[in-house]
Amino acid sequence: MTYTRMQVPIANVVIASSGLCAVVLCTALAIPAAAAPVFSNAVALADQDDAEAALIQVQAQLEKPHINIGKVVLVEPASETPLPIQVGPIDAIPRNSFVRIRGVPSSASLSEGHSIAPGSWAIPLSVLPNLRISIPVGVSGKSDITIALVQIDGTVLAESRAALVVAAAELIAPSQPAAPRERSVASVGNPPSPLEASPPPAPRPPVPAASLPPAREPPPAALTEDQKRALTFIVRGRAQAQQGNVAAARLFYQRAAEANLAEGALALAGTYDPAELAAMGVAGVLPDIALARRWYEKARDLGAREAEERLQRLSRTGVR
Repeated sequence: MTYTRMQVPIANVVIASSGLCAVVLCTALAIPAAAAPVFSNAVALADQDDAEAALIQVQAQLEKPHINIGKVVLVEPASETPLPIQVGPIDAIPRNSFVRIRGVPSSASLSEGHSIAPGSWAIPLSVLPNLRISIPVGVSGKSDITIALVQIDGTVLAESRAALVVAAAELIAPSQPAAPRERSVASVGNPPSPLEASPPPAPRPPVPAASLPPAREPPPAALTEDQKRALTFIVRGRAQAQQGNVAAARLFYQRAAEANLAEGALALAGTYDPAELAAMGVAGVLPDIALARRWYEKARDLGAREAEERLQRLSRTGVR
C-alpha cells in the first residue's frame, strides 16, 4: 500500500496526514466519499508546490551576494599587509557596486579606493585582489571593522564583520613554555638504592664487512631557541590558511622562514604558487611566481626536498 504525505489546512491549521487518512478527513469535513480521490490529489499537489517553493527559496538564498573575509585580520605595524576580501557570485552583483569598509583606524591607509568619512573607505570591486592596509609605527590594538557590499544607490546587498588586530606576530603567537621534565618513579620519595655492578659483557665475534648495515645520513642539526619559538608560527599560519585568511598565514610563515625553518619557507612559497592556491580552494588571492620561486629556493637551501619539485613545476609553466 502506498502512503502519500499531505498537509491539510483546517481552520487555518495545517494538519499532516497520509493518503490513507483522506477518507477519514473527508468524512470529518462532510465531503462526499466520491470526492475523496480528488481531495487527496489536491492535497498532494499542494504539498508538492510547497516543496518546490522551498527549493526555490533555498536556491535564491545561495545566489544572493555575499562577502567572505576571515574573522580575524592580523596586521603588523610599519608594514603593508594584504586585506583579503572576497565577494560573489559576480553574476548576482549589480554593476557599479562597491565595498564599503567602516571602523578602519584613523592612522591607517588603504592602497585602493578612497576615504569617504573618518574611518570609512569605498573600494571598487575590480581592485579587491590588490587591496592592502598600511599601519604606521607605534600603533597597536584591536578594531572591529564592518565590510558591506553596496549598490550605487546606497542599498546594502551583504555585510560582514571582522576583527582587525594590529600587533607584532610574536604577540599573536607567543612562544609555548617548555614542557616540564618528566621524573622517573625512582626520583620521587626516597633516593634509589645504589646499583650493583654488573659483570662485563662477553666479547662478540667480529662482524663481516658485507653484513654491516649501510651508513645512515647524519641527523639533522638541532633547532636553535629562535627556531623552536618559530615552530608556533607555522602552526598558527596553518590555522589561518584553513580559515581562508591567506594574508595572515603569510605573516606567520614568513616569520618561520626568516628563522631558517625549511617548513616555513616551503609553506610561504605555497601561498604565492598558483597551483598550491588552487589546491587550497581560496579565491581572490593573487599568486606571485617571483615570490614563490624565491621562497622555494630558500626552502631548498634549508633542506626541503619538495621545494625542488615545485621549482621544476614552476619552470614548466614557462613563467619567469
